Amino acid sequence: MLAKWMHTLSKELELDPPIREEAPRLYLLPFDEERSISIEETDQGYRFSCPLVQSASLSEELLIELMHATLFGQGTYGAILSLDSKGKTIEAHIHDPYSSTYGEFREKLEDFINNLDFWQEQLKSK
Repeated sequence: MLAKWMHTLSKELELDPPIREEAPRLYLLPFDEERSISIEETDQGYRFSCPLVQSASLSEELLIELMHATLFGQGTYGAILSLDSKGKTIEAHIHDPYSSTYGEFREKLEDFINNLDFWQEQLKSK
């Protein structure tokens, strides 16, 4: 189902080249010039993830703020802000069971992108 949704999304966004499968069940949607949003199909649905910032560049105070945001869902739209598997980058990710329609999937993706924009601004201003 995700392959069909990626095809539809590519058409709607007029992407050239269109979003393609980078690895089995994994798609990359360009977010900005440096990063892409990973959209991964899982057995229970799909997962969005995207790096935000190198963790070494953040103060302890800001890391605590990110932990509180995740813990209490403040400004995260349901996403989790965490370290990547190497512990070097703060990333945002969200796992969602399959939405019943493409429209619901697209709405979740838009919320995730808004979340990334919000946290990018927050991290730049600190």
